Amino acid sequence: MEVKSWRELNSGKKRKKIIPRPRDRKNIDNDYDKGKSVSRPRGDSFSSKKLLDDSLNIVYNNNDSNKDENKNMTKIYTQRKLPNKSSSQYRSISKPKAKTKNSNFKKGKIIIIFLFIAVFILLLGSWRFAGQQNQTDDFQMYIEGPDKVVSGEEGVWKIKYKNLSNVSLMRMELTVKYPAGLKVRLVEPAAINNSKTVWNIGELLAGEEGEVEISAQIFSDDEGAKQLFAAMVYQPENFSSDFIEEVDYKILLNKSPIIIDYSGPDTALPETTHDWSFVFKNSGENNFTGIQIRLITSDNFIMSESEPEVLDIAKNDKEKIYLWEERSLATDQQIKYGFKGKFTASAKSIEYIKVELINLVNEEVKILQEKEINIPIMGEELLLDLSVNGKDEMEHIRGGQELDYQITIQNTSGQDLKNITASLKLTPELIDWNTLKSPVQPSISRDGLVTFTADTYKELANIPKGEKLQFSVKIKLKDQFDPQIKLKAKASVQVGMVGDKERDDVSFTTNYIISAVEQLLKFRAEANYYDDEGMPVGSGPLPPEVNKETEFVLNFYINQISGNFSSLNITTYLPANVDWIGEEKLNKGVVGYNPADRKINWVINDVNSGSQDLSASFKVSIKPQTSDIGNTIILMPASTLVGVKSNGENINLSVPALDTNLAEALFGSGQGKVMQ
Repeated sequence: MEVKSWRELNSGKKRKKIIPRPRDRKNIDNDYDKGKSVSRPRGDSFSSKKLLDDSLNIVYNNNDSNKDENKNMTKIYTQRKLPNKSSSQYRSISKPKAKTKNSNFKKGKIIIIFLFIAVFILLLGSWRFAGQQNQTDDFQMYIEGPDKVVSGEEGVWKIKYKNLSNVSLMRMELTVKYPAGLKVRLVEPAAINNSKTVWNIGELLAGEEGEVEISAQIFSDDEGAKQLFAAMVYQPENFSSDFIEEVDYKILLNKSPIIIDYSGPDTALPETTHDWSFVFKNSGENNFTGIQIRLITSDNFIMSESEPEVLDIAKNDKEKIYLWEERSLATDQQIKYGFKGKFTASAKSIEYIKVELINLVNEEVKILQEKEINIPIMGEELLLDLSVNGKDEMEHIRGGQELDYQITIQNTSGQDLKNITASLKLTPELIDWNTLKSPVQPSISRDGLVTFTADTYKELANIPKGEKLQFSVKIKLKDQFDPQIKLKAKASVQVGMVGDKERDDVSFTTNYIISAVEQLLKFRAEANYYDDEGMPVGSGPLPPEVNKETEFVLNFYINQISGNFSSLNITTYLPANVDWIGEEKLNKGVVGYNPADRKINWVINDVNSGSQDLSASFKVSIKPQTSDIGNTIILMPASTLVGVKSNGENINLSVPALDTNLAEALFGSGQGKVMQ
């Protein structure tokens, strides 16, 4: 099978003769057949086998031996294929021997030895499982933290990752999905969104590792296992497809000793006073002193009276905070707080009241337990919400990306809603419609309107009062499309009947979720002695020899340009033992060399989407010394690219150092050590 280089896969240029480079793309099919662990590519059309088929099973295994009580590690294992027992690997080619006392003795001896080995392997396995994690060839990720918490207890979870390959991993993005009731207090480093669920990791060099630390509390009345999920999307620098590594972590939530009971209306009418109350009970063994009760509402709520009386009222731009005086809460004691209040005419369709039980210890505020009540406000028939990939917005999209749109319809009318029509409007020219997945087959119009009716999707026939319906529409974007086109998505609902009355005036539409194509480009560097056809472009001995001059050509490549850039600036330096000879080829911009500081600078202005691939090359030489014998010589240290977008934003990319070993070259690689 012809194996193509990274450059050929991206440029489409046919080579007469190709020798695979050490860092070329791995043959995933062969690794798969040999039972090796492999990362799962997203939308990968290069492999002839689908790595996500049923034969590649991901097993989540939490080892209980040698495990700290408060921490565990989620391990991901790849189940490998085993030969069938009917194959020749299991057939005996020896004739059976007659049973004798001696043979029975030998058989018993063999069994004892086998049991001894089995015990040894189990012990070794326990040690390995306790201290190691299974991993793919390129990347490792796991979660550390407490696996058992009490509701309201604060914990710290660390998502750790490491680049196990010999190339940089690019465009890394970490996404975390929290279990219901988890309240994030602090993350390090900072996330790129307000909900603290997405991190732009960027580039991870070969062998480099990192972590994201999340401090949080979980508040829930439901005991049992909670799932913390993390997914890392990355792209090896010598690979043109995205990979994704996923891990989830089970947290056993135990009930808090503080129990909060709520009494109040399930729905509320604007400008109507209602009675509300919360009862706090200590069912634990510890007595609490320095207790404060804090009630948090939206600015649309007005409290008219309370028992006991409110000590203080604070207010910010969006909320009101009612505070009661300090008290104690002993074992088996319960305290009650009641109040009257109303929501104003400007109340939203869904309002909330949240109460917190706070413990003040040494001037430190600690939330022991909280409870939040969502209250539908009568007058709005339903609440309609649209999200994509678990987020309210998605700023950037990429070709071939999978999108999961979640449509939520909540009945807040106080009556059953019937004969509902729901639709999702998408930008049609960006969508690969053959990939659409949904609960039932919808109708799809030419202008990108995906429509579900009660005739085909029975759940839309009736949504009872107070209930909600949520369903998913999954699609993939086309691999190639005009980067200037933005993806727009909005959901809409039309209700046929409210209760027993037919209606034609009840319709709701969400705002658009608008996403632009991510502005990116590819940047790489190579050192060469031969060109792509195997003809010398350098001179002198290879491998290099002491006191003899060898010339090399250094190349920069910029391609897959998406977005508009006012300038691209590439910078590097020559080591003291490397001499500048001069520029070889340049298809755009200006290359300059300053002998004083040995700085090389390539500047390109006005680079736009769809621009031709950019390249620059120049020649350098070395003259090894005796001290260099047996070593490779650095020809160029790490280089950086700073791109200034048309909107003024910057992007920063880098490539690793190049040496005489020519690891990126098609020809001549592996001959970099200096000879006598």
